[in-house]
This record gives sequence, C-alpha cells and structure tokens, in this order.
Amino acid sequence: MQRAAREYRHHEALQLTELGLEASEKLKTLSEERAWAMTQRFALLIERVDILAMQGRRAEQEQTLDLLQPLTEALGDKAKLALVLRKKGNLFLALGKYQEAQDVMLRALEVSHVAGARMSEAHCSLELGRIYANQGNYEEALSATQAALALYQEIAPKSRNVAVCWNNLGLWLRGLSRPAEALANYRKALEIVQESGDRMVQALVFTNVGNIHENLGQYEEASSYYRQYLELIRELGVREREGDGWVNLGIVYVNLARFEEASAAYEQAIKIFEEVKAQSGLGLSLQGLGDVHSEQKKLSEALKYYVRAREVFEQIGAKDELVTGLSREAGAHLDLGALDRALAISTQAIQMLHDGQSCNKPEEVYFTQHRILTATGRQAEARAFLQKAYETVMRFASDFHEEAIRRSLLERVKVNRLIVEAWKNDSR
Repeated sequence: MQRAAREYRHHEALQLTELGLEASEKLKTLSEERAWAMTQRFALLIERVDILAMQGRRAEQEQTLDLLQPLTEALGDKAKLALVLRKKGNLFLALGKYQEAQDVMLRALEVSHVAGARMSEAHCSLELGRIYANQGNYEEALSATQAALALYQEIAPKSRNVAVCWNNLGLWLRGLSRPAEALANYRKALEIVQESGDRMVQALVFTNVGNIHENLGQYEEASSYYRQYLELIRELGVREREGDGWVNLGIVYVNLARFEEASAAYEQAIKIFEEVKAQSGLGLSLQGLGDVHSEQKKLSEALKYYVRAREVFEQIGAKDELVTGLSREAGAHLDLGALDRALAISTQAIQMLHDGQSCNKPEEVYFTQHRILTATGRQAEARAFLQKAYETVMRFASDFHEEAIRRSLLERVKVNRLIVEAWKNDSR
C-alpha cells in the first residue's frame, strides 16, 4: 500500500513537472522572460530526471539529460553543467557502463573545480569513488572518497555526506581485506546518522555492518542487519537498493542452508533489477541462484546460472565480480568432471588476480584452482595455490584480535574452514 502511494505521488509529481515544462516553453517566446524561463526549464528538467531515476526509467532519464546539456551551455552556468554531467555519470554507473561513467564524472569534477563549486567538487569525488570501486579499483576509490570527505568536513562537518563518506571508506577497506578498519569507519558513519536521523544512510550502514558479520560467519547477526536495511529501504521506496537487500538475504540463507528462502530472495531481486535495468545486481542474483543449486548438488542447474552471471559481468565490465564468477563456474565444471574446461576457466580468474585485479574473495579463487590442479594430478602447483588461499585467509583473520571473532571467521565460513582443514592435512 505504501509503495503504491509513493508510486502515485511520483506519477503526480511527474505530471506537474510536465505542466511546468509546457509553461516554460511558452514563456521562451517572450524575449524579456527568456532567461527566467530557461532557468525554470532547467530546474524542471532536473526534477524530471530525479523522478525518472526513482522509477527506474533509464532510457527516458537519459533522453532528459540529453536535453539538459545544450540548455546549460545556453545558460553559460558551469555549476549547472557540472550537475548535469554528474547525473549523467550516475546514470551510466547504474547501467553498468563504468568507463563512460568515469569519463563523464571526471569531466564534471574538472568543471566544478574551474567554477569554484566546492560542494559540487565534493559530490563528484564521492561518486568517482563509487565508480572506481565498481571496477574493483579500491585504492583509487579510497583516494577519491578521502578527497570528498576532506571537502565535506570543511564545508558541512555534520552533514549526511560526511556519514556517506565514512560508510563508503568502510566498503572500500573491506574490498582491500581490511575488515577491522572497515568496521571502525562504519561506526563513525552510524554516530553521525544517529544524530541526524538520516534513514537512507542508516540503511546503508546497516547493510555494511551486516556484511562484516556475514564475512565472519555470524549469519544470524548478519540476517538481523539485512532485514533492518530492507525494512528501511522499502519504506523509502528505492527499488534498486531493495534488490541489493534481497541479494544479501539470499547469501545468508544459502549459508544457513535455508535454500527455499534463498531462492525466493534471489528471484525477488531479479524481478527488481530487471525492472530498473540494474545489470550488476542482476548478475549477482543469477550467481546467487547458482550457489543455491550448487549447495544442493544440482550441478547442471548451478552451471547454467553461473554462465548467465558471467555473461552479465563480462558485458558490463564488472571485473571484480567476474573473477569470483569465473571461479564458481570453474568449480561447477570440476564437480561435473569436466577438468579441462574447469582448469581453463579457473586459470583465467587466476590470471586476472595476477594482473592486479582485485576481488572480494581471492581465497576462494585460489582454493578452486588448488582443487582443480589436485584433480589433474599436478600436486606441486596445487599446493602453491593452497598456500596462497591459506595465507589470504589468515591475513584477513589477523585483522581481528578477539579470539572468538577469529574462531568464527575460520570455522563458520565454509570456504575458510575447508582451506584451513586442507592446509592442516597437507602439512602433516
């Protein structure tokens, strides 16, 4: 009911915007009103872009942005041009067009700097961090987000954007396998949002704290944070982020062996991501369904989903997700007895890591390569990859000093447990 009401309000708002645009178009014929009408038209078109974004109507959003660019040039306002470029960059990011997003956002940053628009410069740096991270470039993401944080702290030290920066820094640090530092940054974000009452940022921090618990094998705790996130995000009516929430719950349900609930969560996510045309989320959902089938030993079905997910990641250039996706596809081929195919695909993932590509689960990629090489009788090479997997897990565990947390990480996370057991057996 609440969602229907929000959608109706968006529909009404869009109708009012269209009426305003018609009026501004008529005023353009009056020379003395031309400048004012152009300014009003700009504001109304920006409002249309925002409404269309909330409704997931990407093609119309892009068409409206194309109308805005010549208008900003006619107005000669660089701050407005930076705003249009930033929104276009965010659209490309949502569509998974990462290189286009990066190019446009860098131009927006340059225009903001020339115009002396420091808040706009901060916004662009913040969004660049997201774009770099989506390409797996976490060091660049850290640098861009730290630049944004410095500007925001100078301009508005208690603003939601400061909280967003701390939250995003936590995300990028987690991507760099520095979870304890990530958690410290999330807590800084929570301190700010609890004062301000900003529900959107609070929701984002909930999901990221949940992710830390998930990585530690604390699945019930993770589930609690993910459900709080989903509740808030559904109230706010942000469809794409709702999809993210279902993906996270799917991951937890797989690890708790609640496979029917996991499948339902991923199917719900797919429905949303197809609706809003969010390709990265779609790929993760398909991969999640592969995991559901793999855990139930339905290997042929699992492989179908892994292949579909990999195709999505390749199409949009999501290299971080692609590394893990290739590894899981290779694991399915291994379990089906297709050793040559398994080795070729797994080696592709390993090569990406060797070429400097980051990945959220490198230990899983190394361990899959170990399993495949063991199955093909290449024991020396297999042991080298097992060692890499073990060292990666232990390095991650060393970031936590509490014994109970370390034990949870090493015993409750399935891949970590298998790696540690295999290393112990190999070392006897």
